[in-house]
Amino acid sequence: MRVVNCAGLAVAALLLASIASAQGIGDAAKADGKAEAKPGEKAEDPEKVAADAAAKAQEDWRNKLEQARVEESNYQGTVDRLQTSLNDTSSMYSPGWTAAMAQVDQAKQKLAEVRARIATLEEEGRRAGYR
Repeated sequence: MRVVNCAGLAVAALLLASIASAQGIGDAAKADGKAEAKPGEKAEDPEKVAADAAAKAQEDWRNKLEQARVEESNYQGTVDRLQTSLNDTSSMYSPGWTAAMAQVDQAKQKLAEVRARIATLEEEGRRAGYR
């Protein structure tokens, strides 16, 4: 059971690490380079700027949706793995079984939250015409 507990904690730690993301140095430099327009440069076409912004928004949306689906898959795998271990009735009355039940409940709650976020993202994409 310790292996199951450690594996569950490791999966949770990896998921939390993948969720947290920061702006990279290259992204910051790129943003700074765009903010400083050199004198004598032609102004960009407003239609092109709007199209680029729309494409960037759609790409960001797709990345969020893809990340949420990966999280859903990971949580579903965790729930399935824990449920399989709980189906072994030989350890039904052990203290580890109770802990595994708590882990299953927690993973199911996280899975429901991710599925709700996916539904929200899909609705957002539908309204924006990304699909």
